[in-house]
Amino acid sequence: MANQFSGDFSLKEVSLYNVYNNERIPIKDLVLEIHLYESVVSSALQAEILIQDIGQNLISSMPLVGQERIQIKIASKSKVYDLNYYIYKINARTIIEKDQTYIIHAVSIEGLRNENFRICERIDGKNSETVIEDVLRRNSFSTKPLQTDTSVFPFDMYVPNWRVFDLFNWLATRSIPDYKKDSIGFLFYETFDGYKFRSIDQMIDEPSYPSPDITYQYSQG
Repeated sequence: MANQFSGDFSLKEVSLYNVYNNERIPIKDLVLEIHLYESVVSSALQAEILIQDIGQNLISSMPLVGQERIQIKIASKSKVYDLNYYIYKINARTIIEKDQTYIIHAVSIEGLRNENFRICERIDGKNSETVIEDVLRRNSFSTKPLQTDTSVFPFDMYVPNWRVFDLFNWLATRSIPDYKKDSIGFLFYETFDGYKFRSIDQMIDEPSYPSPDITYQYSQG
């Protein structure tokens, strides 16, 4: 999805699901803008949806209390993307008579689970990619695909009641890649295709998009 352009897509459906009874409410006609965010420095996908709510007043009538699921279906020339996000914040609300606008902020389901799921345990002799896969699959935290690069040294440590993503990012900054043993640094992030735990050096050395003739450099800011 990252290798395509905005004009290649068409919005097919936007649906809101009631957190109490899972009732589906189509809201495509209320949507003015949608911004979908995917970043190598973000452990969860994020979305911002600008709503123009004329007469329905979903915030009060539904009501919107947080954690509602938003389903977005976007079609490209070759594929339909079925994306699911969960509301965690509503802001920038303006009201003029029965016409109101507001921005819905939503995140992938793991972003919500991360706030309630804690790791408090001993890790003995496990490499970071093994720890990440074990924790992701534990208690159905995530079933999304996971791509990992190999690290060199195992960890022996006690995790003091950290959130899942805090642990993953702590491991990422301290892991040495097998790809280049004289360097350090991984990134843990989510894409539309699943989760990635990648060596920074290996990512930089891979052929780049849109042309292998283009090179990228990593340097301190």
